[in-house]
Amino acid sequence: MIQIPKVFIQFKIKIFIMKIFDYLKNAYDVVKSFIVTKGFTALVSLGIGVGLWIFGYKIYAGIAFGVFATRNWDILKGFFTKKK
Repeated sequence: MIQIPKVFIQFKIKIFIMKIFDYLKNAYDVVKSFIVTKGFTALVSLGIGVGLWIFGYKIYAGIAFGVFATRNWDILKGFFTKKK
């Protein structure tokens, strides 16, 4: 039976943990950039809308999605007006 040195196993575990941390860091950066560009209001209204939709409050969910769409439209409109 071939024995694998402990150092090799520790190295493989270290690489695996580094890959997990890199993935988590990238996910954090994506969420952070979404919050910065879309605003906290849009993120909260999207979450509330999904929650209300799941619990069957479709009218209120529509209002929350409307806030989300309005907030994103304001950001998009502001982005294009600043480019002039």
